Amino acid sequence: MISYIISSHMNPTLSGVAKFSHILGEKLNIPCIGFAEAFHQIQKNDHVLLSLKLVDAINDQDSHHVNQFVQRIKSEKIKFDLFFHTFDGLNIEYDLLDLCNQVYCANEEIKHTLCGFDKPLVDVWCPRLVDLSSKIKETEFNIFSFGMAHKIQSKYHKILYDRIESYGVDYSLWISTAFHEKASFGDFNSISTQLIGIYGKKIQFLGFLSDEAISYFLERTQLFVAFFPKGVRSNNTSIYVAMEKGIPILTNLDEYSPSWIKHGVHLLDINQLDSIEFLPERFHEISQNAQLGVRTNASWESLISKFQ
Repeated sequence: MISYIISSHMNPTLSGVAKFSHILGEKLNIPCIGFAEAFHQIQKNDHVLLSLKLVDAINDQDSHHVNQFVQRIKSEKIKFDLFFHTFDGLNIEYDLLDLCNQVYCANEEIKHTLCGFDKPLVDVWCPRLVDLSSKIKETEFNIFSFGMAHKIQSKYHKILYDRIESYGVDYSLWISTAFHEKASFGDFNSISTQLIGIYGKKIQFLGFLSDEAISYFLERTQLFVAFFPKGVRSNNTSIYVAMEKGIPILTNLDEYSPSWIKHGVHLLDINQLDSIEFLPERFHEISQNAQLGVRTNASWESLISKFQ
């Protein structure tokens, strides 16, 4: 009887393997844990299932946890089965094959590749991972944020959470994230975990949205949120989108933010926020001021004039 699922991927927001492993764990009513946790938690008499796509995991910062746990398997003869989402001929995959009880092959190609090994091979598959009953949750107060994943600032989200909870309104937070060309998805793994810890079920991750999709969600938004490592800069384009759409903005300003942007006039600065200002009835005036301000100070037409 399987007592744990140990997965090479643990963030269902970023990985289909992680999502599959967590759903399987829920349906079998057993924990799904990562290799770092497994090293300390698994007991010698446990029977575990390793849900693996090591071609990704073996090269990231957590690869040593995989190798560490494999050494423990060898030394303590821990009983385990394999679920291969891919098989890529890695040395560690061969080591695991030598030690395992049986192999669940997620597709026929994997089974064909492993047919020469003296291990029971079980035909399986990965069912749908999308919850067909799930939908975007719209509430009385929809908060939307989009921008680069590495710029998400958890410390400001904690302040926002406390403020919106004290306000007592039913709210949802929608987050769309983009990545720079050479950015690490591992950064978002950590950040998304932190945000879920803050907002719980109030937060929904929308992935990397197109311009059309961003416009769609902005039209259903009562507040746009964009926090930056230091403060808004004149080349942080996401706030201009919300301004032109007439959406009130909550962000953070500093001495290098555009001089024409004023707290309480064009947007709200979370560092200067008080309970009187964070009221939806004030948002309409602020968003109108923002529309006029961005068209006057940060339009394409004004920029082009600099080159003429």
